[in-house]
Amino acid sequence: MLARKKAIWISAAVGLLAALVVLNLWPGPKEPEYQGHKLSYWAEAGYTLQYTPSTGGFHRYNNKDANAINRDAINTIGTNGIPFYFEWLEYQESPIKYKCYNMWNQLRIRLGLDPVYDAKFIRYHATLWAIYNMRANPDAVVLGLAQILMAAKSPDSALDVAYVLAQKREPGLLPLVSGATNKNAIVRAAVAEAMSMIGTSNFNVFPEFSNLLQDPDPIVRKAADRSINSLYPNRYLEVTKDLLQGILWD
Repeated sequence: MLARKKAIWISAAVGLLAALVVLNLWPGPKEPEYQGHKLSYWAEAGYTLQYTPSTGGFHRYNNKDANAINRDAINTIGTNGIPFYFEWLEYQESPIKYKCYNMWNQLRIRLGLDPVYDAKFIRYHATLWAIYNMRANPDAVVLGLAQILMAAKSPDSALDVAYVLAQKREPGLLPLVSGATNKNAIVRAAVAEAMSMIGTSNFNVFPEFSNLLQDPDPIVRKAADRSINSLYPNRYLEVTKDLLQGILWD
């Protein structure tokens, strides 16, 4: 009887282990392809990340030589890439990990070696580039970005997504308006910072944006203040005073 129970437990343990192995090794959904290359290839090829020793950080810029064909690939794949984009955008690098990469890269450069990057970090920023350049089904893109923004736990991640929403112009406005009243200060701060990109006409339509100047969180207030200064560089003090009194500017 004891031997039988032992055999049952061993069989159950082996079955559980086998299931875990299968779940980890089982291939996920296949990335859509264009001209024999996966979606991630086209996204990452259009976006380049360089380490800047003087600032101890990463400098991001578009790979202009490859942009034309990459944009064509991104838009040909179209909405088939949306599930992958949103999965890649869920990545949020910890500040500690980012600092470790900076320290390691500074050492590598002193030794004459090339800097190294976190592959997920690169794909995350490449995804932002791809979504910005994607023209198909803007409503689906904006909806997914809005969900990511509202659930953001990292200030950098929230700001990145808020910027992309602002660059989407009209379709991205309503999620930003909603984010301006979100209970999460990280989201509100990201929206306040992205206000500088929406233009004065859109800014004045929604009082939720100007209300961020009186947000209870000082980080949010400072971000809103910077955006007002960017939107109205020559009338900053006058505009700020009126906004605090509830007077919207044209």
